[in-house]
Amino acid sequence: MSGERPSASPAQRLLQVDTDLTAGAPRQVLAGSAAAGAMIAQLVFGKAARDALFLSTFPVSYLPATMICAAALSAVAVLFVSRALARHTPARVVPWLFVANAALFVGECLLALVSVRTATIVFYVHMGAFGATVISSFWSLVNERFDPHSAKRVVSRIATGGTLGGIVGSVIAWRVSTFLNVPALLLFLAGLNALCFVGARSLRGSSKNNADSRSATEPLVPVAALSLLRHRPYLRHLAGLVALLGVTSAFLDYVLAAQAATFASGRSLMAFFAVLYMSIALLGFVVQVLLSDVSLQKLGVSGTVATLPIAVGAAGVVAALLPGVATVVALRAIEAVLQNSLFRSAYELLYTPIAKERKRSLKLIIDVGLERTGIAVGSAITLLVIWLLPGSAQRVLLGATVAIAAASVLVARRLQVGYVSALEDSMRTRSLYLGETDPVASANTQSPVQTDAPEAGSANAAGAAHANRLPQARGAAATAPSARDPLLDATADLRSADLASIRRVLSARSLDPVLVPHVIPLLANDELAREVVSTLRSVARRVSGQLVDTLLDRSQSVVVRRRIPRVLRVCDGLVAVAGLTSGLADPLFEIRQQCGLAILRITERCPELMPPETQILTAVVQEVAADKQTWDSQRLQDALDDEDDEHADDIMRERSQSLEHVFTLLSLVYEPEPLKLAFRALGSEDDRLRGTALEYLENVLSAEIHERLWTYFGDLREYRRSERSRSELLDELQRLANEPYPA
Repeated sequence: MSGERPSASPAQRLLQVDTDLTAGAPRQVLAGSAAAGAMIAQLVFGKAARDALFLSTFPVSYLPATMICAAALSAVAVLFVSRALARHTPARVVPWLFVANAALFVGECLLALVSVRTATIVFYVHMGAFGATVISSFWSLVNERFDPHSAKRVVSRIATGGTLGGIVGSVIAWRVSTFLNVPALLLFLAGLNALCFVGARSLRGSSKNNADSRSATEPLVPVAALSLLRHRPYLRHLAGLVALLGVTSAFLDYVLAAQAATFASGRSLMAFFAVLYMSIALLGFVVQVLLSDVSLQKLGVSGTVATLPIAVGAAGVVAALLPGVATVVALRAIEAVLQNSLFRSAYELLYTPIAKERKRSLKLIIDVGLERTGIAVGSAITLLVIWLLPGSAQRVLLGATVAIAAASVLVARRLQVGYVSALEDSMRTRSLYLGETDPVASANTQSPVQTDAPEAGSANAAGAAHANRLPQARGAAATAPSARDPLLDATADLRSADLASIRRVLSARSLDPVLVPHVIPLLANDELAREVVSTLRSVARRVSGQLVDTLLDRSQSVVVRRRIPRVLRVCDGLVAVAGLTSGLADPLFEIRQQCGLAILRITERCPELMPPETQILTAVVQEVAADKQTWDSQRLQDALDDEDDEHADDIMRERSQSLEHVFTLLSLVYEPEPLKLAFRALGSEDDRLRGTALEYLENVLSAEIHERLWTYFGDLREYRRSERSRSELLDELQRLANEPYPA
């Protein structure tokens, strides 16, 4: 792109293939990273102070009961906040949640001046009940701000900011552990929440996707959200995974606290937890930076989520066999590192296909409600184990951690199918909504799996001129009717220049296959094309070999060859399909395009005639190579540099038709309806819908196909924003509506 122009033209923006929204909202990404950093800093600092204060004030056996109380109170917080998010938006609610969090810390500071023991209990319960609610609400704001495809990069970057914040928080906790008293610690936490408030206020700047106050989905109240959880397998699996991880967290928190209480107390406990969380934050940052994007690309969303229970299960086996401070600390560190890096980056993406109005209540209920339910269950199990097996409670809990980790892996593996299905539902819902609210945009996005491509005869002026010339009679014998042989009479009529005589033969009840060689050339005539196609279809199954020969004979008229697939689409035989599949390699795009549509029609009726998948995917790859001139960015850039807007619009229209053909071929291999939605979405003005389509394609297409076709997923929206292009495209769509050939 030229950097000298004050603003990029629509065609220039078409050259940009990657649709990462960070290019359009860098300040929001920076604000989100800063807010995440301050939020995780106060979380890490608060957890270190909480654990140290509690273990210095109360026996470790009190911990499970306190965790149960915190889980119960978190249910109240979830109901209150989820209702607020459903009625309003995360952008409006989240900043004030940080204000409320800061106010609670100030209140606990005042309470500590009166009774440290009481303040410690309130502080612990506050962190357990309200901290997770605030964090989940913040991430709702983040993944509602960006579409599913852009979120892959944005969430990772914001999570990196959070990880850096964790490092800062743990370092501060370590350095101040020797001289700050309890009230000062609580005031410091209140100050960090003030920073979070400022960052959240900056992040809430809405994108063009959220400019419309109307929505495609009604907001869910918490009760309705719970009902939805029961009826959607994807959401049930997600909730089940969170609950299982909550149980694991309860086990590990108790085992770690029990080990720490044996060798430290008071300020040394604060230093121990500060150093532990600092190490976790540093390792988490390294993992986040080096592995997060790679894992998402190679393992996918569900595979990246599964790394957490897999690693916890493996480390849990070692800790169960060799229980001790080192192995328990290593296990807790592995769990926390992956939880705050790989798992967080992938887990937040699982919510992006869900309609934001539903997500506002659902996410909080799953993130906090189900997690705290898991923690409460895990704490109750811990109390039971302590009561029944006090001497071997830690070993039993570590063994249970391994078992739950194995179950979590099985649940995580099932998320991929649900994630892709959720992407399909998101495209379908938003496409319907946009179709109702924007009829022009709806008309501008034709589906490759429902409509035929427009005729391209005008692309070859010489061929079109030749096509409109009727075959002329050669000699008197050819034009003189024979009273003795009806076939000779019909042949003479077909080869004459008399349209009435030709139509008389074409309108006969049945056509003798002997006449087919004389009928096929008539496809070149626009006035007769509809009747010729209809007549040939009546005998197409019997003469499919002749039709295929004409299609593949490159010496024949281009217009005739282009219209042969319209005849062959009624054939339910291997000969027709094999011929059409061979036609996908034709040098002329219009031939390849019509062959693809014909194969689609045949296989819709007779799926058993589907060509081998390898042949279709090979044709897709070859299409990129064969049509590389259409997708040559330099060609478009030259037109822009010459300020030739008409030429640039022609190139973009060619790209649109080329992309349509690619999706037609892909629909022979992959599920047609989602591909139809994805094709429409790529040309949508709605960034969230378009990002959902890109994310769906990235998850469905094989890596080889995805990499080769990435340039086909360029920003076609800009082509449709051009007044000239829109007018011309609407003309083409009108011509399609009045298509002179039978469907």
